[in-house]
Amino acid sequence: MKINKLLMVARWEFTEKIRTKAFLVALFLTPLLTGLFSVLPTLLATKESKETKNFAFYDGTGQLLKSAQELLNTKYKLSTGQPMYQLVPTATEASSEKVVEVYKKRVLNEEFTGIFVAPAGIEKDRKLTYFSPNVANVREIERVGNAIENVIIESQLKKNNVDITKYREISKSVDTDLIKITKDGKNEESDFLKQFMGAYASLFLIIILITTTGQALVRSLLEEKSNRIMEVILSSCSSKELMFGKLLGLGGLGLVQGGVWGILGIGAATYFNTGFAIANLPIILLYAILGYLFYASLMIGIGSTATTEQEAQNITGYIIMLSVMPFMFIMALLENPNGTLAKVLSYIPFLTPSIMTFRISVQTPELWEILLSIVVMLISISIVIYLSSKIFTVGILSYGKRLTLAEVWHLMKSRG
Repeated sequence: MKINKLLMVARWEFTEKIRTKAFLVALFLTPLLTGLFSVLPTLLATKESKETKNFAFYDGTGQLLKSAQELLNTKYKLSTGQPMYQLVPTATEASSEKVVEVYKKRVLNEEFTGIFVAPAGIEKDRKLTYFSPNVANVREIERVGNAIENVIIESQLKKNNVDITKYREISKSVDTDLIKITKDGKNEESDFLKQFMGAYASLFLIIILITTTGQALVRSLLEEKSNRIMEVILSSCSSKELMFGKLLGLGGLGLVQGGVWGILGIGAATYFNTGFAIANLPIILLYAILGYLFYASLMIGIGSTATTEQEAQNITGYIIMLSVMPFMFIMALLENPNGTLAKVLSYIPFLTPSIMTFRISVQTPELWEILLSIVVMLISISIVIYLSSKIFTVGILSYGKRLTLAEVWHLMKSRG
């Protein structure tokens, strides 16, 4: 295998792909859309209403509405100073069932957002009922419900001659400041959101790099097979030189992509103060390279057997499913990043790059664990490249007929 021919293939792959409009658009559009889909739902979910919402309120006790409304007015106001929620009393002479039937029509006509029913026995049963076409507005339902609950509690305390002021002082919630201890013994302020976002961003970055560069590799290979120029290319270099050249060229493209995304990510993390650790970037980049080499080698070997775009999509689709599996373990890893599950997953080659990246972002493992995972990846990459090169040699020249599993297995067992 001649290095100069390998580098020639790599240079051609890199320069041809980096100049395409599709790459340049994806380079900036992908992080933009990712940020948009990540931030926009949060902004919309936390956005407060700009107008007062009216709720019909059936007070079977005749004692809750006034105090609950005062509590809501104190805690929740619009930017204009008007109350955010207005509890409108219903007639209490009729039964709650009849009141609900009457007010249903007014709710459907959007005169009211919904109907709260507090029966006469609510102080004992503690059961509040809410009727509305939309019962998914959990935040508003909880706010009204909590106000009514607090009124009931304070009412019971008064009946039992308990000082309300003292009770409020005693029952005041405790705020917990989260301080992360770093490896060098320093203290670092943190919270769940910052830690989660930093780890999630690292995991997302490495998976996107693996999937996009791997898919580009298979598409490039299929395009050359479809255009029947593979024989021309192989007349100038060997199949192994072509394979390693493609891996190296598109790997460089992935580094450019990852570098730009990393810079944009650091800028966004700094601006929004999400706690992304810049010090972890080199090791994350190393795992990104190892992950790319592993998955790209796997894709180029198996992908070389595809003869149509549909076959290539099916093949890469299953491989990509393996790369996104770490998302299944996010919460378990956050709770115990150095537990048995995390350590076992760290040495499964399909998961190692993503899992170790996530663990390092949450709580950096011991040095020997990091080194061992790197060794595992290097051995795994060597094995995959060795087997893929055997399949690649025959697969790139297979037209019209896809290699069967039996034929692939025979190629992997063959010597040379």
